[in-house]
Amino acid sequence: MYVRPAVTSAPLARGEQLRREIDERGFAFCAVEGTSMSPTLRAGDIVRVVRPAAVKRNDIVVVLAPNRTSVIHRLVRVSAGSVTCRGDNRVANDAPVRWADVVGRVAEVFAPGRTDSRSASLALIRLRRSLRLSAMFVRRARQAVLARLRR
Repeated sequence: MYVRPAVTSAPLARGEQLRREIDERGFAFCAVEGTSMSPTLRAGDIVRVVRPAAVKRNDIVVVLAPNRTSVIHRLVRVSAGSVTCRGDNRVANDAPVRWADVVGRVAEVFAPGRTDSRSASLALIRLRRSLRLSAMFVRRARQAVLARLRR
């Protein structure tokens, strides 16, 4: 699954541009292309990529492929000097790459226009949580006002 930076600013290779953006801001947004991570990620999804500080097995990472393009795949094997990745829609593992070629870790997925996406489910969960918190705040405020009136 190839990565297209959401904002193109310099005529660098995609992977190097992505690495530069993450180094400068701590994160970068990318548009997903291809089908190798389907159904987890689909073409057109937007991902937020952060520094690869604490990557572990099963994380979705962005790595520089041997042709220096960025690839988003799942981390399947971690060793001392290299990592091995594989797309969710693939049978075989990718060739191992050096740790230095791990550009970042996918921290968040935005799936515009998909109703079956995890993003929509997470948005609904967040909305429910905020409504519950709002209702709890209103109940507590009402109880505090009633307690003051009773005094």
